[in-house]
Amino acid sequence: MKEYKIGKGWAILMYICSPLFIILFTWLLVLPFLPGVSDENSFSFFYILGPLSIGMIVLLILGLIYTVKGKFVIDTDHIYILNIFNRRTLLFSEIKGFRIGDKAIIIESAVKDKKHITISTYYGESDEILDWLHTHYDDLDVVNIIAEEKKILTDHEFGRNAQEREHRLQQARRSTTLLNSIAIGIPIWGFFWPIPYTIVIISLIAIPVISILLLKISGGIIHLQAKSNSAHPTIMYSILIPGCVLLLRALFDYNLIEYTNVCTPAILTTMFTLFVVIIGNKEFAFETAKDFFIIAGIAVFFFTYSTGVVIILNCYYDQSKAQIFHAKISKKRMDEGMHTSYYFELLPWEKQTEAEEVIVSSDVYEQMNEGDIATLYYRKGEFDIPWFEVGK
Repeated sequence: MKEYKIGKGWAILMYICSPLFIILFTWLLVLPFLPGVSDENSFSFFYILGPLSIGMIVLLILGLIYTVKGKFVIDTDHIYILNIFNRRTLLFSEIKGFRIGDKAIIIESAVKDKKHITISTYYGESDEILDWLHTHYDDLDVVNIIAEEKKILTDHEFGRNAQEREHRLQQARRSTTLLNSIAIGIPIWGFFWPIPYTIVIISLIAIPVISILLLKISGGIIHLQAKSNSAHPTIMYSILIPGCVLLLRALFDYNLIEYTNVCTPAILTTMFTLFVVIIGNKEFAFETAKDFFIIAGIAVFFFTYSTGVVIILNCYYDQSKAQIFHAKISKKRMDEGMHTSYYFELLPWEKQTEAEEVIVSSDVYEQMNEGDIATLYYRKGEFDIPWFEVGK
């Protein structure tokens, strides 16, 4: 029999930190009732902090109990895991196989009425558990990949013979690997140093379009979803990453008067893109609630991309004549991080009824101070989405 418990490092951390945090949250819980502290404000604060403190105390106590009590055991003819509230057991003959997650090892049951066993990678000697599983059982993710690849190579929709189908699969893998690599490199370039701006923006817009075209012409070999246990290559990253950076670039570079006019073209673009992707795509069966949740998540990715496209095309390609306005700078600040942004807070002016913080270029930020009068170049926008730039 071999027994595994939480790793010593994590256990020591729990034994030291948990009591300290339990004391801290207990003190916060009783603080409003202490003499000289109890007043109307402290009791109002208690209604927010009280439930949070109680919840954290309970979680910390449960964590301590799990650290002491929790264990995974490999016995002579069965395995079991002992948690806080239950014990879950599988005979060796009842184990179907295992999967490796980000933070856990999942041992699947071959018996319908028995649940799987999940082992945290925070257990000590988890590599030894994996070695034992690899010796005696199948990695179900690998099994799934092999099965999917076999299905692709025997599916006549993907080619006239096995050689042609294998060639198409390898070609799809090479294409998606290249495209996903580009979809990481160009967004990094576009996020940190978008020069020349036109090439950066066109590239960020084009990569998802090329990805969707590749998805459609692959005939089903390439999938939209990214799954670690799938033989199908994916183009999800080449849509998601450029789309997010494109939206960030739009928010960093342009000040819109309001966003209501952005919604309609962004939603229409999202619906069209989603329709193009879904139509004729056997990847989505639409048989379970999970399928619809996945589509909803994909729609969010497309909406992110569409919103960035709409804002940038509206502003960057706007040829309308600028109207000149002026506003006083009440405050200025610089936000440093992965990307440095510069902001002025402008007092109300003709198109804004309230003081509002706007983004400015580094040159304008350096040349102007609080109390100065900024010049605002107001334009109607290519898609009738009003926006403005701030200058001296």
